[in-house]
Amino acid sequence: MSFTLFAGRGHIAREIVEILEDFAALQLVDNFAWVDIDAFENSDSRVFAVQRFRDELRSGYYPLTDVLSRIETRHFNRVIINVHGQEGGGVTAGQLGHFDSVMEAVNHNLHITYANVVVPYDMKSESELPLFRGYINLLISPEDSDYPAKQQRQSVVTASAVKSPRSRRQRFRACVGCGKGPWSVPS
Repeated sequence: MSFTLFAGRGHIAREIVEILEDFAALQLVDNFAWVDIDAFENSDSRVFAVQRFRDELRSGYYPLTDVLSRIETRHFNRVIINVHGQEGGGVTAGQLGHFDSVMEAVNHNLHITYANVVVPYDMKSESELPLFRGYINLLISPEDSDYPAKQQRQSVVTASAVKSPRSRRQRFRACVGCGKGPWSVPS
């Protein structure tokens, strides 16, 4: 069993977490929390959490320290949902630095996997992708898009994702380590 802490900002990131909440209500996922970076101040900030205790699933808003104290596993995933090109949807290096410093102060003896999931909002954006050192940087974009992964030779993973509530499907790809710099994953 593992625990995943999602963090992000903006309405698209919140909608992604609402989907996770729906999945939790259907008992498809459990053991995660959501941190809204815009409202996050310190380790006592309230976060939305879904945690399974034996056969009982609990969800609600709790102080982050309470959520972390109830984790029953040593494996912890920290996932930043970074909506690239949406005003107020991207997580900046400064915001991530503050979040990381608070989290490092309260996490002890845990095996942590760090991931930055970049979700493109504006397919024509030419601004630099928000990639972070020490994180697995994943870019998710429609398979036929001209968005950065098409121009770069990267590791590409193809998966199916629901495009609409009517079950039409569109193929998406994740670009591992898109971008330049020492944090890029070699192909």
